[in-house]
Amino acid sequence: MVRVTCLSYRDLRVERLAVLTALALQTASQGTAQSTSRTAITVDATTEAASNPLLRSGKDNGAVMAELSIIPEYKVTDERGNTLDLDAVATVRSYSRLYPTYVLGSVTAVRGFRQSERLSGTATLGVVRDLPVDLPTTGIDALVAPQSIRTTINGAANLEWRPDSRTTITPAISALRATYGGDTALRATRSGQAQLAYGRLVAARTTIGVRPLFAISQTAGQPTLERYALVGTVEHGLSSVMRLNFDLGAEYLPAVRDARLQTASRGAATYVVGSLRLCRETLRLDACVAGELGSQVSALDGFQRARSLHTSVSYRLDERKTLAVLLDYQRISAPRGQAALSAAGGGRFEAGSALARMSWRLTPTLTGSGEAGYIMRRSDIVGRVRSSYVGLRLRLEPRLR
Repeated sequence: MVRVTCLSYRDLRVERLAVLTALALQTASQGTAQSTSRTAITVDATTEAASNPLLRSGKDNGAVMAELSIIPEYKVTDERGNTLDLDAVATVRSYSRLYPTYVLGSVTAVRGFRQSERLSGTATLGVVRDLPVDLPTTGIDALVAPQSIRTTINGAANLEWRPDSRTTITPAISALRATYGGDTALRATRSGQAQLAYGRLVAARTTIGVRPLFAISQTAGQPTLERYALVGTVEHGLSSVMRLNFDLGAEYLPAVRDARLQTASRGAATYVVGSLRLCRETLRLDACVAGELGSQVSALDGFQRARSLHTSVSYRLDERKTLAVLLDYQRISAPRGQAALSAAGGGRFEAGSALARMSWRLTPTLTGSGEAGYIMRRSDIVGRVRSSYVGLRLRLEPRLR
């Protein structure tokens, strides 16, 4: 899912920057090196019964869903390590009652180049058409308008430079343009971000660094907003199977006054930002716990404060069977002086999800899974809306080449 953005200071021309970046990286990686390619296709068939699949208000919202997805992939790699990855997803989803049939999908292209052991980079472009309710704890979209169809054009580019064996410098840019279908409070939004990450290996298992960041966001009908942040980073290997990532810093949101509404102004504000991630990976068990505090781009009114928690556990029972459990929670509120969240249904939004899935490989190319889950969204005015569901999935991965 790729995000295309410009970083011209006031005018976010998304497509132009992404295309120029991709062409530059492609030129840098041209050569006569022999290449190898791989083609794959995956077919997913899913059926699911849910008490409220699109998190609508009111009663009697249950339905049975049937979904078919086709996922082609193509990858080519040359002798120097330059790569081109192309993949797509085409999905048709139908419900037994109440809800329309949805056609969803995405197209993604990733170009990677490797100049030497010290210099490499990637450029990514993509288009995504999805339902925010499928990702209930990833932003304001699913909390305000879970049934709206969201279309995003997105892109990113980065370089990784290693001037010596202990130092890594990574400049990166990313961008996003999102539009929404249907009757919704969400509005077309453009955003862009630039950052420069510096990391230094100070011990065998410890890297410390710093990451300055600048972001800009413009929601239709609203003034352009800016965000500046400075974050310190620590990566530490607690053991051969356990790793800790810790970020802590501050962000600054400058004051903004809407010339059309003299009474609507946002004062400057400074906030703490940070994240913590602890992961353990063994041959049979993968487990992660993560938390994050910061501002995120919203299609309501620029930036909103978000707090999130995430837990994931995957345990391989044997060579064929895997049990996975996922828990997510997010809470969103408006930065000081913003009233858009109140207009959309409350000054605070919460979302949570829980999922348990058992997967088993039936044949070398066919995998089946059964799952049960729960999703919830809540606002100060609308109250709590929830859904529980059970489902079955078959995944076919025929061997091509």
